[in-house]
Amino acid sequence: EIFINYYEILVRNAFGNLRSILKEVSYSGLMASYLTFQNSESLAASGTLPDENYARESMQLFSVGLIELTEDGAYQRDSLGNPIETYDTEDIGEFAKCWTGFSLRDQRGNVDVEGHSRGNRIDPMRIRGNGHDSKRDLFPKTNLYDGHLGDGYPLCADLPDSHFLSKGARWSYIGHAPGARLQPEAIHEKTKYRMHGLGVEQYRFGPNWHWTLDESAVKSIPRIRPNPATSLLYQQLCGNRAIGTK
Repeated sequence: EIFINYYEILVRNAFGNLRSILKEVSYSGLMASYLTFQNSESLAASGTLPDENYARESMQLFSVGLIELTEDGAYQRDSLGNPIETYDTEDIGEFAKCWTGFSLRDQRGNVDVEGHSRGNRIDPMRIRGNGHDSKRDLFPKTNLYDGHLGDGYPLCADLPDSHFLSKGARWSYIGHAPGARLQPEAIHEKTKYRMHGLGVEQYRFGPNWHWTLDESAVKSIPRIRPNPATSLLYQQLCGNRAIGTK
């Protein structure tokens, strides 16, 4: 079943664009297994360098290739006539940081599991990028052109006034503690262990990473939504403007 699911990714994107198919393939648990970046960890998390396999193959086989090309497909050459390589070992190491923190989703009961395919390789993988136990590399990463990934996005200082009130912006109540982190939208992590022969689920949540056996406590994380008519906070921030209209 996992191989059929992967084949359907190729069929679904056969007449699409490279970006879409590369993204979907990269989130495939089967691809992560074969090219070994599943559960790859950052240097800060593991003390070792991240797995470089997919960082290399995604460039060599799936995208830019080994040599820079001209518009007609000929090799680009330097002043000495040598072909110009598209990337080097430093680029591979830098891009390997991008493929950290990917892990399989929880197993579903309606998925066939055989031998090495144990684990959910049907659903797209998740990125475990938040919290003190994050495995993902969170530092800036360079691109192939002496810049940084994400250089196309505006800096906070360049955004218009009250951009956080724009349509599509999200609000999260993070509490009053000085070191409060963003509250997770749902259960952040769930682990199962054996207690007196019974499977017991334990949930982890909140800015201080509390553990509880009560799932309802996790789902009742507070939210804040100012009322335009009565909220002093809303009136101070928005004046006569309405949230979501900008």
